[in-house]
Amino acid sequence: MRPGKPARSASGPRARVPFVCAALAFACASLVSAPAAGADTSAARRNVFLAVAGALALVTGAVGLYLALSGRSRPPPPAEPASAPPDPVPVARWCPTCRREGERGAHHCVHDGNRLVPHDAFDPEAPAGGVCPACGRGFDPGVAMCDEHDEELVPLVGAPVGEASGPGICPRCGQRASEGRFCPLDGAALEPIN
Repeated sequence: MRPGKPARSASGPRARVPFVCAALAFACASLVSAPAAGADTSAARRNVFLAVAGALALVTGAVGLYLALSGRSRPPPPAEPASAPPDPVPVARWCPTCRREGERGAHHCVHDGNRLVPHDAFDPEAPAGGVCPACGRGFDPGVAMCDEHDEELVPLVGAPVGEASGPGICPRCGQRASEGRFCPLDGAALEPIN
């Protein structure tokens, strides 16, 4: 402390710790006072032991609380979330069988179930793929047979490719679709929803 300046009074949990320690010391001293003549000293010793053990537990708890409160720092305020970059322009994906552009985020054509290819890999001048007459699933050019039905593929012109009569649900992934006959995510045939 500098000469000429008044001492500042401490406040908060740091100022209470010496007071708690002094109160505990006074309580222990009053319990340890000499027993009366002829009194049973074993009971007095047991009481002193319990008082000292309790006082030590109380002091330990007070010091722990003090350390926990004084060492706790406030967490920094949450940072402002950075604005997400805008979605990139979706890459056009095309069906090599029916030559239609696929839906955004789709991996398979909803009309014939064939996998979609990126626009740069799609050749509009190449021959179209065939379709299975039994299930309506589309296949890439050069494939001759449906691997599920062992049917020879037919050109798209006479194939049963079209829209579903109503909404459907994929039996594999549970994706709901409002149009088409096949799931846009995994290419499975949609089941009608009643």
